[in-house]
This record gives sequence, C-alpha cells and structure tokens, in this order.
Amino acid sequence: MSTYSTPAQIDAFVENLGVNPMAVCDMDGNVMIGFTFTGDTPCRLGPQDDPQVQSIPFGTSQRAIAAMVADGTYTRTIFADKAMDVRLAPELVSLLNAELEKKNPFALAFLTSRSFDDAVTLLKESGVRHIERLALVADSGATLQLNGERVSVRPLSEEERTYINGLNQLAPAWQAEIEQIVEAQGFTGITCPALRVEHKAIASNIHYREILTVTGQDEGSALDVAIARHLKSRMQYYVAEGPVEDDGKLTFKTLDGPATVEMKLASIHKGHGLEALIRAAQASVTPPSAVVFTGDDVAKGNGTPGTDYFAMAEADRLAVEYGVPVYTVHTQHPVGTRFDGTEPDQDKSAARLQSMYPQPRIDLTVPHPEAMARVVLRMHGRDTQPAPAIPTGPAEGQTSGLILTPASP
Repeated sequence: MSTYSTPAQIDAFVENLGVNPMAVCDMDGNVMIGFTFTGDTPCRLGPQDDPQVQSIPFGTSQRAIAAMVADGTYTRTIFADKAMDVRLAPELVSLLNAELEKKNPFALAFLTSRSFDDAVTLLKESGVRHIERLALVADSGATLQLNGERVSVRPLSEEERTYINGLNQLAPAWQAEIEQIVEAQGFTGITCPALRVEHKAIASNIHYREILTVTGQDEGSALDVAIARHLKSRMQYYVAEGPVEDDGKLTFKTLDGPATVEMKLASIHKGHGLEALIRAAQASVTPPSAVVFTGDDVAKGNGTPGTDYFAMAEADRLAVEYGVPVYTVHTQHPVGTRFDGTEPDQDKSAARLQSMYPQPRIDLTVPHPEAMARVVLRMHGRDTQPAPAIPTGPAEGQTSGLILTPASP
C-alpha cells in the first residue's frame, strides 16, 4: 500500500544527491499549480487568448493570480479546468531564473507530454526568463531543446499527420455517445461541454475535464471511468485501422491521462526524453552528481501505465549506462485530486500496474505539486525546512503552502 514519504525519508534522500543534482520534472500535476475559476465575474480575455483552453488572460502576473485566489475569484487546484490555467510554482521560477542566469540549464529541466509551444508559453507566463537556455523535452520526447538547439526527433509524415488529425472529425460523433453516458450516470438537465481535441507534435489528445467539472465528479469517479473506457475503446479501434511500421507494428498507440485519452506515436516515449537530457547534462561543463525524475502520471486505475511510467522504468538502465545515480519521485495525488486530501489514491500507485508492466523503482512519494516543489528546492539548497509528509491544505486566502528559509551561503 502506497504512503507518502516522511520528512526523515526526504532528508535522507536529499543528502544522497551530491553537490550538483539535476531535477527532471514533468509539468502538469507535478510542479505546475492549477487555477480554477470559482467567482462571479470572469476575467476579460484578450484577442490573443483562447477561451476554450484558458480563463486567465495571458500577461497576468503570478502576483495578480495570487490576489484573485485571495479574493475568491479562483481556487488553487492540482489540475485546472482549462488546460492553460496552470503556472510553475513561484519558488521554482525563482530557482530556475537564477540557474539560467548562470547559464546552468540542467539544475531544473522539464520533460512533458505537452506540446513544445504550450510548454514554453506556460513557463513564460509563469515568469521564467531566458527560455532559450532552458533544457526542455516536450511532446513526450519528440521535441528537444538542449544547449540552445531545438530538434525534432521523429516528425510525423504527412500521411501520419493526416490520420491523427482525423480525430477532429470523430470527436463530434463521439460527443453524442459521451452525452448518453453522462445521462445514463444520472446527470440530467445539464449542458454537456464539448470534447476538446488537442494536437501535439506526435500525439493528439481528447480532453473531457470540463464534463467532470460541470457534473461535480472527480478523477476516478464512475463517470470518469466510464468516459475514459468508452473513448479509449473508440480510439483503439481507430488506431488499429491506421498506418503501420515496416515491422508490421501499429504506428500509433493509446494512453490514458488525467481526464484525457491520448493517441500518440508508439515508438517515442518519455524514457527517450530522459535519456536525451542525461546525455546532454553529462556532456556539459558541470555534469550532474545525480539525476532525479519527478512525475505524477505513473499508473491508471485500470492497471495500464501513464506517460511518466516510461521514464521511471528506464531509471536503472540509464544509471548504469551513463554512470550517474538516477532516482525517481512520484507525485501521487490524494484521493479526489485535491490539495487538502490526506490519503494517496491507490489507483495511481505503481502497485496497481498489470503484471506485463514491471513496477518501476520509486524512491519518494509526495502528494501534490507544492510538496514536489519543496523537494526540488531542497535539492538545490533553497529550502531548509523539511517537506510535509501529509498535505494539510492552505489556510483561507493563502496562495502557497511553501514556507521558505534560505539556506546559508
């Protein structure tokens, strides 16, 4: 049974990392904090904003967002209702800016399934400077920015792109089926939000978080499971009818995500991205004393792996191949994906993986992005307070659970 790591375990973990550790962090649900509109008057979006994916206008500072949390306009969440209403924890922005100013891109790197452009936009909106110096792997390993150079590892062919874009036409048909599921679950008299299709470099996602929000249902609820199962079944059939590789294997595969189902290129995953980051860091003027990969999307309630599983599963092999310790930290959300939850969601435990998927070694388990941020800060001597073992939730009006004590110089 999974439990959260104690302060003593976190202390011992940090002490073993050496003088120059590298944190490689997934973004959403791991180090990014979400903001969900709960007030009476929504913000006025600008012409460059997209109401389908955001309610916070671009250009809104983190200080302004904190003020809107304090006055009740927004609430902090692990996952926001709108995909672009998330920001990097402010204390990590400060750490990252200081390291990038010193031209040290490997103190804090990112490995995300988001598209490259979306990841860059969110980091800029969070207040990160010198983005061109950042070590960033996006699209689950398909797009790399290392040492100032952006590389596409495996672009889709025109045929592959056309096929994956076919989800644009399928989503409206599937929408009617999802509405029937929502009604069958007892949610009548509501306007069911539309499924949203997101295209990335090697993948496309169908998102349905707004349906969970309007029905008041959490991740892992009966409605969430029913929607995910139906969408995945439809998508798997579509994948099976699609292009194949030279060896006869299907070009695409499906993955479960938080309130989303993904269709992606089967041959690229986050394990490749983690290896690219380690290789680049080892070749730098200050190679890392240890590598720590942090992610939340390890396992699903149906026993299948999430996107972060593939990086964690590669940790031991990469440690041997590159001669550097590689550790893993799981941000295992509380039941209901709530900041104030105290019980780890066992459906997201690696122990729930089907036997065909070897359990990855997990060195620490923390509950939410703020707890994860504190671990990263302590890795780099920016927080000498022990990380909390159990989430307690912020006080009313509080915008951050981080209480920082700068380390002695």
